[in-house]
Amino acid sequence: MAKKLFSYVYQCEGGNGNSASEDGYKYRGHGAVQLTWKKSYEAFDTWLKANYKDKYKDVVANPKIIDDDKELFILSAMWFWNTNNLNKLADDDNIKAITLKINSKGEGLSGRENYANQLKSSLK
Repeated sequence: MAKKLFSYVYQCEGGNGNSASEDGYKYRGHGAVQLTWKKSYEAFDTWLKANYKDKYKDVVANPKIIDDDKELFILSAMWFWNTNNLNKLADDDNIKAITLKINSKGEGLSGRENYANQLKSSLK
């Protein structure tokens, strides 16, 4: 059921093929920041190959490897963070803008605000 749903919902956007390709399911959120869309996996794959040859695994052919490999799990988040210039937003404590970069509908904002507040409290 989930495979058909994701394949339908995420079809023909972000480099994904139509629902029959099952790209929507294959390239759904993986990693610490939940990479989504085939084009994101292709860009991360290119960056990984160029910058971390010793850690390289083909994430386009096997996106789920990002969840299974702890280093790729973190590297995918680092890549996303840098690619989307999130340091400035973090420095400005703009959790809402960071959330919108991760999810254009703003889903997860309250959770991110809670985590950020907990982290800030623990660093005092």
